[in-house]
Amino acid sequence: MGYNGVLELFLLGCVLGFATIRAGATAPEDWNRTILALACCALFIVLGRRRLGHAPELRGPLLWTTLMLPAYVALQLVPLPPGCLRIVSPARAAVQQALAAVLPIGAWAPLSLAPAQTARHLVQVCACIVLFLVVREAASRVGDRVWILALPPAVIAVFEGALGLAQHYVAPHSIPSGTFVNHNHFAGFLEMALPFTLLAPFGLLYHQADRMRQGLSRAAVACVMVAGAAVVFAGILRSLSRMGFIASVGALSLSWLGLDRKS
Repeated sequence: MGYNGVLELFLLGCVLGFATIRAGATAPEDWNRTILALACCALFIVLGRRRLGHAPELRGPLLWTTLMLPAYVALQLVPLPPGCLRIVSPARAAVQQALAAVLPIGAWAPLSLAPAQTARHLVQVCACIVLFLVVREAASRVGDRVWILALPPAVIAVFEGALGLAQHYVAPHSIPSGTFVNHNHFAGFLEMALPFTLLAPFGLLYHQADRMRQGLSRAAVACVMVAGAAVVFAGILRSLSRMGFIASVGALSLSWLGLDRKS
């Protein structure tokens, strides 16, 4: 992976780190800054496509799924004639008819009762699509070292887990939430990153064993990674989030299943 590949990974990690520190970017201004930063990362990667290569073109179901998801949300904003509106959504047509009796509005109306809110959700969906494409593009440039893309969420999750444990020991009767708004968001982020933190040391030792270069330094790094995974899992337990714990167990079960098949 070249210098630009490292820089792209660093930029994506900074975007994730900013969103995490700012309580998951739940505030509108933080969410807007996150989207803007993500757009800048996407532009940087697009400008480097010709120089560094790019991912294969989207084809088949993956292409249609990527296009249909934002199209479905955008469809809610398209004004429809009364006859079509009654067929697609009789309840929405009834609301529009009732409003037309007291307000000077047109007969055509979109499916959404709150178009401004739906437009904001459309921007969010488009941002998620852009993130998917950016990560896919970055993965194509790291070759067989695709595991390195898991480093930013894994490192941030270890930090969040350690912060949650510190919050618990400072105030034992409180429920830790890290930098997030509540403990459920905190546990949700940790459980998504837990498989990366737990399986990373096994991936490191597996590749080194294949190259017959496994040594004490690699084993020490693997032990540090296992300790980080323990911190993340302890943070999930301290969050007292039942769904977070169940999701963690499910994610770990699937991860171990995939590891067994690979071995």
